[in-house]
Order: sequence, then structure tokens, then C-alpha cells
Amino acid sequence: MRVLVAIDGSEHSARTVKHVIRMKDGMRQKLEVLLLNVQPPIPMKDVLFEGRLSEVHRLEEPLKQQGARVLAPAAAALGAAAVECQSHVEIGEPAPAIAHVAKTHHCEMIVMGTRGMGAMASVFLGSVAAKVVHLSPLPVLLVP
Repeated sequence: MRVLVAIDGSEHSARTVKHVIRMKDGMRQKLEVLLLNVQPPIPMKDVLFEGRLSEVHRLEEPLKQQGARVLAPAAAALGAAAVECQSHVEIGEPAPAIAHVAKTHHCEMIVMGTRGMGAMASVFLGSVAAKVVHLSPLPVLLVP
């Protein structure tokens, strides 16, 4: 079973990884995890100011490195529990990116925390989890 686990570096996403590790023991089929971190999009003013496509890639590189740092503890925990995983970093809006990556990587389920980096942000932006449930036809397991 291929499962996408959305990781944002919060305590909620750390609990999500622990939940997935516990899930593994009750599964009859092999569990394969795709860890995903979504970094915020590059501000349009930076894209317009830099202009060239090669410069956009240069602007994205620090975001991808930050995403890899966020995913490293989750990958280590899964590896220690003998759960096969891959790490992936996207840049963009979280909910559409999560739904898109799950679809394009042929995942069968999305697992994510019910809260991310800040409760106040979700008041203004809406719940990423709720948006993913709306956008994806896949089952979405929300871990409190």
C-alpha cells in the first residue's frame, strides 16, 4: 500500500509519522510511504524581479533544502521502523500540492495531521486538511 504522509515539521506531523509506524504492524500488505513537504511559493515579486527561468530555479533551491531538512527526522523514524519511504519536496500551495502529488505518485491514501505549524494561520487561510479532503478522491486519514 502506497501512502502519502504530509510533513510540515510540526508536532502534529511527528505524531502522524508515529501513527503510520503503528499502522504498519496491522497491515497485511507491504507499506510504502511517500513523505511530502510543501514549501511556500516564491513571492511573485521575486519571480518578476529575477525574470529568467534559471533564476527561479536558484530561488527554489533553498526552499527545497529546507524541505529536505524538515523531512529528515520523519524519514529517519520510518527507516528505524523498517518502513520503506521516499522523500519529496514541492513548492506551492499545500492542499493542491498534496492532492496532486498523491495522484501522480499513485498513492492509495493520504495521512496528515489535523493541525500544522500554527492554529492562527488556519483561521486566516482555512484548514489545509479540510482542503485536501475536498480536493482529493483518495481516502484521507487525519491524525489529531
